Amino acid sequence: MADGITVHIDTKAVEEKLSRLPQELQNKYMKESYRAAGDVMLGAVHDNTPVRDGEEDSPDSTSLPPGIMQEDMTLTVTKSGVKVGPTEISGARARWINDGWQLTLNGKKVKDIPGQHFMERAFDECAQEALDAFVETLTELINNDEGGS
Repeated sequence: MADGITVHIDTKAVEEKLSRLPQELQNKYMKESYRAAGDVMLGAVHDNTPVRDGEEDSPDSTSLPPGIMQEDMTLTVTKSGVKVGPTEISGARARWINDGWQLTLNGKKVKDIPGQHFMERAFDECAQEALDAFVETLTELINNDEGGS
């Protein structure tokens, strides 16, 4: 099994043009480009997040309301990247559903619940599109700043 995936993208021309701009503008353009990629990723995560129907809830159920996990997926952009995922509202349950968990009863393991891996599936589906959105947005912003050169 492979230890990981390595991707090399030649960004020398973009980096050179970006480095000629003031630092404040560089940061702004990077954040806008991260947002473009993040928007693609958020759409894929939203589409892949499981939605329960709620038909089997008992009156004392502690389950999240149907659809809340999907609606809780958010996008956070920083100057160094983007994070797509749930907030604290559904974070723990989203992790359990994504990664799987052990069902227990009175402290004893009943069975393993396999993960649905919806976050990984979403990333796999949108990775190239998100990367393209990032590169296209950054290139467009830099070229527009330089008068299209």
